[in-house]
This record gives sequence, structure tokens and C-alpha cells, in this order.
Amino acid sequence: MRLTIGIDSTLALLALKSASLVTADALKTAFEGMFPHEPGLQVDDVGGVLNIDCDNVSILVTPEPDPIPWGFLEEPCARSPFWPEATDEMRRQSAHLVVFGKHKNGDGLAECMAVTRVTAALLTCSDPVGVYWNSAPLVVPTDMFRDMAREMTRERLPLYLWIDFCAGRDEAGLVQGYTNGLSSMGHMELEIVDADREPSDVAGILYEVAHYLLDFSPDLLDGYTIGIGNNEQVSIRHIDSVFGHSGKVIQLLV
Repeated sequence: MRLTIGIDSTLALLALKSASLVTADALKTAFEGMFPHEPGLQVDDVGGVLNIDCDNVSILVTPEPDPIPWGFLEEPCARSPFWPEATDEMRRQSAHLVVFGKHKNGDGLAECMAVTRVTAALLTCSDPVGVYWNSAPLVVPTDMFRDMAREMTRERLPLYLWIDFCAGRDEAGLVQGYTNGLSSMGHMELEIVDADREPSDVAGILYEVAHYLLDFSPDLLDGYTIGIGNNEQVSIRHIDSVFGHSGKVIQLLV
């Protein structure tokens, strides 16, 4: 389950051990310490709600005195690939911060990057348990989120914070794979159907093509072929989703 928000917007929720009212000064100081080479934040505090301008992205940070509803967290916690303790840890939350961002010119990638940096800075000046990233949806432990955000560049994107790369075997032993999260950045989701490969290989192909899409925004037209890995050729098809995504998806024939 994910929260329904406006089209072309980014949402993260910070689960907190205790209610935290983050001040504008504390956030600006934390952001400058983590991202010294980025432009500083413009922050207005309006009754405890922080109204932020970050690199042409408008971001609102709203404190909520209640925990994130468990219905949104249960499934992402149960299948989190990087956080086996997610269910136990996220049950410790008692409040949360809502971080909502929208790019003024509709740049979905820049929007994700700005929300990621602000969220990482908030983690250093609150009492966090972890992060829920709505578009995937995913839950991410505090240290992993903060570290990957600090290292983020346009060439080194923290896709594991934003996109769920799902891959597993079906009853026939074939591997099915798909992404959740690319559509929030203006791209079609990726799918791989009935692959005679290891699940880790399928997840790796999804990751490589997703990074390529976000790096270069190519027109991967129906019928095109692209090269990945060790000169492997992958054919592109635009199809209706096999796995329940709305609209067309890019099927990779591997």
C-alpha cells in the first residue's frame, strides 16, 4: 500500500521514536554540514511547518504526532532486502515527519534528489527510526539513507532509496522481475517476464537499465535494442503490464 498524492510529486515519511519539532536553523545547519557543495536551503517556519526552497524544488515538512499507519509499512517492512529488522524497528515509531516535494519545472529526478537531501538532513536533527519512500514503496534504515544521500550525484544515483527492484522465481522456476518507482520520475516502469536466469541477474539488469534511463533520458522506443553488461543485447517492447502497473511498461527481453 502507498499513499495517494498529487501526480509528479515526491513523498517521504520519517518514522520517529518521539515527536520532534525541527527548527529552520537546525535543518539549515544540518543540510550545510552534509552537503557543503550544494546551494543552501531557504526555510520559512510557519507554525511548525517548514516551507523549503531547495534547488528549484518546493518542499514542505510537516510534523505529525501519530505513527505512520502500519498498513502502509507492513508489506515494505516484510520484504525489505536491506533491512531484515525493519518490522521490529519500525514498530518502535511513535510519530513522524511528512516530507513532500514538487519541482517547479516538473523535473522528477531533480525533485527526488532534493527531497532525498532534505530528508537526510532531517535524519540528523530528529529522533529517527527509518524512512518510508512512498513511490516504491520502500523502507530504508537511517544510516543507509543518510550515507547514500551524502554520496549522491547525477552520475551516482541512490536508486535503492527510490526504486524497488523486484525479482523472484515462479512455480515453474522461471524468474519474473519488475520495478516500482520509475513512473514517479517520468519514466515507464520496467518488466522482465519468464527469464531463465538467477533472480540477482534479473534485478541487476533492471538496475542497469533504470540508471541508464535516469542518466540520459533516452527514447527507448518499442522495438529498439540496447546493450548492457558484457555486450549483451536486450530488446525493448512497450506492453500492458503483466504485474499490475497502470499504463504501458517497458518489457526487457533477455
